[in-house]
Amino acid sequence: MKIPLSWLKEYINIKLSPQELAHRLTMAGVEVSHIQKSGKDTILELDLTTNRGDCASIIGVAREVSALINRPLRPPGISEKDKKQKGIICFQERRVPNRALTLSLLKVILFAFLGRRFLSMN
Repeated sequence: MKIPLSWLKEYINIKLSPQELAHRLTMAGVEVSHIQKSGKDTILELDLTTNRGDCASIIGVAREVSALINRPLRPPGISEKDKKQKGIICFQERRVPNRALTLSLLKVILFAFLGRRFLSMN
């Protein structure tokens, strides 16, 4: 799993070098197999084992780092600007044999900031 350091810094104040952070994560059981520069950012590549499912998301890794460096976690929130953004979500009604009503998600338009994040992972 690839984790940009800039994403981690949105949730926790990290003052360690990427190498020191990688060493601490590895010693805690979250192996950092590779550190690479991508533009102005640093990407940590994690090799997660099945017993570390808690670190399978950016928030999970941020919680782990928070505990390792004894700094408070800033939980994610939605900014006022993002609350006013409008996306389009379309649902299609479909009946199943047991007559239960289900909703199938057909299309979601992602906000621009998510697109930029995914593109930064090259």
